[in-house]
Amino acid sequence: MASFLKIKTDLFSKCLRDINYSQLRMAKSPAQTQRGYKKKQRIFSLNKIPGDRVDERMMIGTQKHLNYFPGLNCGINPRDKSLYAITAGTIYYSIERVQLNTNNPLVQQYFVNKIHPYYNKYIHVIPDKLENEFRLVDIV
Repeated sequence: MASFLKIKTDLFSKCLRDINYSQLRMAKSPAQTQRGYKKKQRIFSLNKIPGDRVDERMMIGTQKHLNYFPGLNCGINPRDKSLYAITAGTIYYSIERVQLNTNNPLVQQYFVNKIHPYYNKYIHVIPDKLENEFRLVDIV
């Protein structure tokens, strides 16, 4: 009888081990195991509106796709396509017509259906006016 109880308890503990293992295995999803936290969502927007004053190297905005092109005194970060000011000045937006080179194979590949005029949105930084300080130099 004692050997029967021992076999029964061993079998019962083995079943409990299997159940606990399956419960532990189902407790976490693969994404929780890999990251352990929820990834912060990235916000794409233009932070400055026309007429705002910016300083040198100030961020104008971020974008996922190239919707706004850099214009005068404005630069673009090639890694994340964010726009920044090269010089201090005032923000100005414009929409300009683009003359596409139809002989270029990339233009033929991407703009084959765009026969009509093509327009781009540009962001410019108009520099502040410099103070008029003149020094007269005597010519000898």
